[in-house]
Amino acid sequence: MSELIELKDKFYIFQVTDKQQSRLPELKEVSDTVKEDYKSHLAMQKAKSTAEEYLGKLREGKSWDEFIKENNLTPKTTDFFTRQQPPKGVSDKAGFAKAAFDLPEDQVSEILDLGDGYYLLETVAKQAARIPELAEVEEKVKADLINEKKNEKAKTDAEALLSALKDGGTIEAAGKKFDLTPKSTGFFKRNDPIPNIGLERELSRAAFELS
Repeated sequence: MSELIELKDKFYIFQVTDKQQSRLPELKEVSDTVKEDYKSHLAMQKAKSTAEEYLGKLREGKSWDEFIKENNLTPKTTDFFTRQQPPKGVSDKAGFAKAAFDLPEDQVSEILDLGDGYYLLETVAKQAARIPELAEVEEKVKADLINEKKNEKAKTDAEALLSALKDGGTIEAAGKKFDLTPKSTGFFKRNDPIPNIGLERELSRAAFELS
């Protein structure tokens, strides 16, 4: 039984019920995966090469307007955002925010690999940090407080559940007590996404450390 694992405002407890010995798969078992991985690799290489070409043109002094028109591109413009709340739709939000805030106005960034593609950024304007009026953030403050209280209760319940399991209770009985339904992931590999959860390295590591 794992310890309590908190990740992205959720709490997990793992129990390993079976393991499979690791083995090298036959080529025919993974041929489709290898082909798709290779296609993905080639696509990323092409994307990076294209980004390097675009960056070169911009560094030579070409304006964004000319550059966009010549290459038939549609840039994405964000509204103002904070370090703590970067724009949605980016895989590595922290990396995006750091690069944007470190970039002087009217300068083009280096090529950024943020996990879901390559980015070129230009900061066109910045706002000085300020303390917002209560009316601007009142709804958000209320929502954050509600989420914080929910998270506190979820953690308390999860700790009580783990304690019951350590005292010898079954995961099914403990689940009923807390109105929870245990879920089975089935077999998964160390570096693969966990079924029903996704690719979470910390959870995978915790599961594979269990005997």
